[in-house]
Amino acid sequence: MQRKTRVRIKGQESGWAITDAGLRLMKWLALVLMVADHINKYLFNWQYPVIFAVGRVSMPLFALVLAHHLARMHALPLERMQALLKRLLVFGLLACPVYIGLGRTGPYLNGVLPLNILLSFFVAVLGMYWWRCGLAIGQLAAVGLCLAGGYFIEYGWVVLLIIYAGTIFFREPSFANIGLLIGAVATLQWVNGNAWALMVFPVLWFAANLKRDVSLPSAKLFFYGFYPLHLLMLWGVKLWLLG
Repeated sequence: MQRKTRVRIKGQESGWAITDAGLRLMKWLALVLMVADHINKYLFNWQYPVIFAVGRVSMPLFALVLAHHLARMHALPLERMQALLKRLLVFGLLACPVYIGLGRTGPYLNGVLPLNILLSFFVAVLGMYWWRCGLAIGQLAAVGLCLAGGYFIEYGWVVLLIIYAGTIFFREPSFANIGLLIGAVATLQWVNGNAWALMVFPVLWFAANLKRDVSLPSAKLFFYGFYPLHLLMLWGVKLWLLG
């Protein structure tokens, strides 16, 4: 039997309780879109605008999957978040050399910054972890981390806003909170130059209303390891093409 996070709006089923099958579908779709987007970016220098457009859906999909997990973890021991933090940090650091070497296309420090998306997610989870510790000093540190950390990470403060807004929504779905989440995703327009990221919401609705299982493996660690691995493969192909 598939598990659901039961959520309600004013006593009625919200329609946003995502099954494990729905989450797997979101992750695999995000992975495919990410690979296509990175091929277009690193090997074809953004030659295909359609791929660029649909590729904007990948990051918010991954961010909302993470937000859904964080909403589930809210009532669980902090040790669960510690394990998540370790995975994000280890694989994020592994991805750093190839992420930097692929093109040095970042806006500052000759491409060393911003840090890759796994480390963006790490900052978001660490901020929530410190906030959940309950101490005033921890909550102050969480605010400081998010304010300062947004400067150093891919997608900046926008990715933090999406993850936190998504966590709030999945914990307590309401019209106000879905509005907050839509507004958070809409801010990606200033990063991407288009509003294609909003297409994440039809995907999210479809995943929430998926009534049958799908033959997609969970492969939890695969997604972490695949990120640095696919960047390494793209870097190798790019070096081979450059001769």
